[in-house]
Amino acid sequence: MNVTSVSTLGKFLKTGVPLTTKRVTVEGDAIAKPQNIEVPIGTLYRDVIEACGGIKPDVELGKIIFGGPMMGGASPSADYPVLKQNNGLLLFSRKMATLPEPDPCIRCGRCIAACPMGLEPVEILENFAEKDFDALKARCVDLCVACGSCTFACPAKRPVAQNMGLAKAWYMGELRKGGK
Repeated sequence: MNVTSVSTLGKFLKTGVPLTTKRVTVEGDAIAKPQNIEVPIGTLYRDVIEACGGIKPDVELGKIIFGGPMMGGASPSADYPVLKQNNGLLLFSRKMATLPEPDPCIRCGRCIAACPMGLEPVEILENFAEKDFDALKARCVDLCVACGSCTFACPAKRPVAQNMGLAKAWYMGELRKGGK
C-alpha cells in the first residue's frame, strides 16, 4: 500500500470517517498558482482550476492530465470530477502539449533498459506491426503496466507507451478470440 492509502485507512480506523476529500497537486505551465489543494471528492476539475487562480491570462490551455505525468490520462474537458484515485491535475499550454515529431527508431535499447517489467518494447512493436500473436505472447506483451518509462527514455521521441498499449490491446483481443 502507498502512504496515502495507509494514512486514509488510519484516519478511518481512528475516526470512522470515510475518505471524503483528496489532496491534489495542481501543476503545469498553464495554471496561474500551482499548489497542493485539498478538495472534496467529486469536485469538478474546473472548480479546482478556479481555486488555483485559473488559467494564466496569456496562455491557451492545450491539455489537462489527471494523475501523474507518466501514468496519468488526458481529460477531454474540465467538466470531470476529482475521484479518490486522482492525486494530480496537470495543465499544459497548447505549446507544451504539442508532441514533437518522432524520429525513426534507432534501436538504442533505452526503452528496454527503462522497462520495470523487463519487456522489450522495440521488439514488441515490430511483432505488433506484423500482427504476430505468438511472438507477442513469447515477449509477454500482456505484462506491460503502461508506466510510460519507455516513452520517457526514448531519444527519438516516439510514442512507445501508447503503441505498447495498442499492441497489448490487440493481443488481448486476439487472446479472447482464442488466439491464432
